[in-house]
Amino acid sequence: MKHGLKLMVAFALAMGCGDDDGGTTPDMATGADMATGTDMATGTDMATGEDMAAGEDMAVAETGAPACPDLGPTQGADNLVISQYDLATGEIEFFNPTGAAIPLDGLVLCSRPVYEVISGSGVSVPAGGYAVFTADGGFRGADGDGGELALYDSTSYNSRAAMIDFVCWGTGRASSRQSVANEELGSEVLWDGDDCGGSVSGGAVRRSTGSAGTTPGDYDFSSAFAATACE
Repeated sequence: MKHGLKLMVAFALAMGCGDDDGGTTPDMATGADMATGTDMATGTDMATGEDMAAGEDMAVAETGAPACPDLGPTQGADNLVISQYDLATGEIEFFNPTGAAIPLDGLVLCSRPVYEVISGSGVSVPAGGYAVFTADGGFRGADGDGGELALYDSTSYNSRAAMIDFVCWGTGRASSRQSVANEELGSEVLWDGDDCGGSVSGGAVRRSTGSAGTTPGDYDFSSAFAATACE
């Protein structure tokens, strides 16, 4: 079994500063311009506090890279979500919407009739971040015309309480796993209805940013797999 890991976490840091020294009395001996209030010896614009010599852009108040794209939980779920799945390679990317890292070991992947209990991977999905796991050979070469992928916390495949996330594609019902995903757990459902959308034409199933992940419209089936960038 080959495993791949890509951890990408970034953060934003806001910064702003400015000095207003407009009340300073101009000094003719030092070369102050009475009309503009600019200290000609230092190049400092007294009205804005901008140091022209340093080339500081006072309009830019934010530095650093943006945070990872936030997919949000599936219908309020407090666990991992499937963000991407490459049908040809078996690469599966997960997003963690929670505030604590979640290890993959012990979780179960199911694409009926194939399943894999993740064990010994050492992969952990960081809080608010992404990680990629490469599933075993049985998950490679999945049918783009119709299929499914479910994530469980145990091998209780008919239990909605054990199912963490689900996605399907193609026409008609994918399998009984879709029926499980349709069931409500409290006010949550993992898949809404029988429609799985169209076939996968780009090689990967990709969940759209800001979506609930419960309908075909929440996924892109026409693009290739590309690990989520956080910068």
